[in-house]
Amino acid sequence: MAALSMTACAVTEGNAPSFEELGYYKCTQDSDCGDKRYCNEDLYCASDCRRDADCYLFAPSGMICSNEGRCLYEWELVDGDGEESGEGEGEGEGEGEGELTDIVCDKPADCTADQWPEDCGNRQCFDYGYQYTCDPSGKCLDNKTVDYGTSSGEDSPANDYVGVWGLLLPTGARTSDIPLVGFQDTVSINHYLVRIRHDGNGGLIMDETMCFLRLKNYYEEPVSKELGWMVIPQNYIDHVPVVQHHVAAADLEPLEAGNAFKTDRMWEIRGVHLEDPLNDELPVRSDVDAGDDRVWDQDKDGNVGMTTEMQGVLTGQVYSDQRWSNQMTGEIVDADHIKGEPDPTYEQHAIGASSTTLLQDQATSMVHPEGKLTYFRMLRLDEDASCDEVMEMANEEQGNYLCWTWFEDDEECVLFEE
Repeated sequence: MAALSMTACAVTEGNAPSFEELGYYKCTQDSDCGDKRYCNEDLYCASDCRRDADCYLFAPSGMICSNEGRCLYEWELVDGDGEESGEGEGEGEGEGEGELTDIVCDKPADCTADQWPEDCGNRQCFDYGYQYTCDPSGKCLDNKTVDYGTSSGEDSPANDYVGVWGLLLPTGARTSDIPLVGFQDTVSINHYLVRIRHDGNGGLIMDETMCFLRLKNYYEEPVSKELGWMVIPQNYIDHVPVVQHHVAAADLEPLEAGNAFKTDRMWEIRGVHLEDPLNDELPVRSDVDAGDDRVWDQDKDGNVGMTTEMQGVLTGQVYSDQRWSNQMTGEIVDADHIKGEPDPTYEQHAIGASSTTLLQDQATSMVHPEGKLTYFRMLRLDEDASCDEVMEMANEEQGNYLCWTWFEDDEECVLFEE
């Protein structure tokens, strides 16, 4: 035994073998490594698994072996790994393979070129429902079912929230120092299609796809004629990314009437890339004139920033960048309805315009002091609901929970023709 022990120790002498000698190969991307292997952060090909059973060592409660040999939870296969759910070896064969549609979406290379996540193309697909995801071919894939991630347990309160919801989110604002009119009060009327899914830790992730955005002027006293109003083009709406709120397990109460509902604060930047999205100053027009390359044509219409249209006495296009955030706090009405008060913040600059008369370098915005203009309502929908269905309910059904009212406690909805 002594001789055997000495022999075993002898192999530790000398230089350690290199990565290449151990069978690790250099790479720059997953495709360099072949089946069931991925390019790790050290730029060497690696593999965590060959089949789902190998992942038991990482998480006995259920990980799946991806095509790249990573052990991932089901929701990561859609939102982190760019694959559809159910692609693990030996599981879901013959199911969940999906069907390609003719709906065009951004390919991973298009997304990364705009400094967005590789799966940003899902945004175009989610318009049609959360059963659709963007295939690497640039077409939306109908997965037939919605991926809600994996529950943390049978007793988790999160189980009852999971599903597809509609969200109405009006926010009131006052903008001062506007040419000709002095100041303008507006309500930003936002409609979203929302997927609530598990975060894997007993909390929730809310994926929010914008379906509709309209600005409506607000007057405390009746006016005989509006001098101007801002219109949000459909192209603007189509290029707003999917945003996310999270609800931590510690903040999640059972889905029962009267219980509280509270999300974290979500931040979104439009028309500009910032290294520190929360703290970097937004570029202003003088920065753009000086060649600030952080601004970009997010809505891809040939103009910097995001384009809105001014109508009325003054007409033309305004190009802006924006930073806004929101946290929602409310209460459970019942298992299918949630309502409450958002806490928005926003900052916006006009960084260009089709006419210099539309530039508002001194304009400043604030949350409107009339708090009842700002509220939110959520309604549970069918799993295959789409943005079109959200807007049909909001625009054509008087009394629907998603139709907009001037104030949160109004009974009469304001319906839009389109």
